[in-house]
Amino acid sequence: MSARQLRTRSPTKDSATTTNDGQAGEHAEASSLGSGDIGYDEDSASTPRAKRRGQQPLRGSAYTQALNLQARQVEMRPNPAPSMSSMSSQNLSTTSKRSRSPVKNVQDLGSLEIPVYWDAASTAKACSKAVARMCLGSAGLVDAVGRIVNGHTPYIPAALREELEDDDDFECSENAFYELPAASERILFDLRCQLKQLRRIVHNTAESQKLVRSEPAWNEDVHKAILSLATENTPDVHAENVTCASIARPFLPQRAGVADSDPAIAGKMVDYALTLQLPQSDLLRRRIATFLVSRTVAGESDFINQTDYRPLKYAPAGVFIETKADSGSADEGRTQLGIWVAAWFMRIEALRTDSSAPLPMLPLLLVLSDAWDCYFACRIEGEIRIVGPLRGGSTANLASAYRVCAVLKEMSRYVNEEFRRWVEQLVEFEKQGVDYQTR
Repeated sequence: MSARQLRTRSPTKDSATTTNDGQAGEHAEASSLGSGDIGYDEDSASTPRAKRRGQQPLRGSAYTQALNLQARQVEMRPNPAPSMSSMSSQNLSTTSKRSRSPVKNVQDLGSLEIPVYWDAASTAKACSKAVARMCLGSAGLVDAVGRIVNGHTPYIPAALREELEDDDDFECSENAFYELPAASERILFDLRCQLKQLRRIVHNTAESQKLVRSEPAWNEDVHKAILSLATENTPDVHAENVTCASIARPFLPQRAGVADSDPAIAGKMVDYALTLQLPQSDLLRRRIATFLVSRTVAGESDFINQTDYRPLKYAPAGVFIETKADSGSADEGRTQLGIWVAAWFMRIEALRTDSSAPLPMLPLLLVLSDAWDCYFACRIEGEIRIVGPLRGGSTANLASAYRVCAVLKEMSRYVNEEFRRWVEQLVEFEKQGVDYQTR
């Protein structure tokens, strides 16, 4: 059919019939707006008037045909990568870099090359026995946290007893108070400052729950505040916000038995880490830097943790913390912690010069809204076991907020003492000590 004949056709004719012709210049020209592979008749292409008429969408059939042809082409194209819901119900394989992560929940952690398992142990005694069996000499922190949780270690200063008893929102058992040998004015001032900060944290917790605040808002108003309060008297330990720290590609956990499998949850980060943030002049800090250079393959970045996030480059992380704005996200939080623990152990194993040297127990904290739960991860016999939880307390009321602070102080002490000694062994600090002292 020629372009001249088409111009006499009424624009109200059935566009599907015109589409099947597919030879008219004006129709093909309009179609080419949606796709570059629809051709048109040579005669109509050489007719200027036909081209001009094809560029006027208000003429009806040409524009309608273009839309119809474009829609038909879209329908004929193969589907893109399947949705998350379809992947959960079908066993699909793909080489796409953008495919769905194979690890979607805690149960899937068992499919990793180094499987991760969460073992329920809700009492301090059960946690302590499990950790002592898996990580020799590492049960000290578990016992200390257990004594706080069970009320055997007091954590509220008796010097503030009268002031606290006047607070209608404060209530605790008598054995929660500890006596100070000498409460100077300076000490009393510091204790009152701490009380003021804890009251603010409890207030912010209530506001965050009432307003249904987001996870970043909880972190800013509640979690960071109590972490900073708990670590302020341990200068070398810092509560680092690591929400922007991703796992370095070589240490992304992958599925076992799957060649070239996609990395698991590359974008799943945790929220905080308690790190040894040493001054640049510190001898251990200098040894960490030189050790990393000696253990780094050409072309790789030198960093001591499983992430190349700059603030953590020379700051060993001894505790990982994942926060969630609501308690319904517990499974997701445990999955994220499991991934990070697996990646951390992979990095540490790559750094060790002695593969038979023991690996440390790694404490974890899962924060669901106001509640803090403690877990303990151990690397044994080709797998990782995480035991817990011990209920660390809550920021919803003042007495329990004191308990959370006490638990965090104990973990801060662990990072500065037991974990520091393990880092010294990892980087062979004692062997280099004489050289550093003489520089």
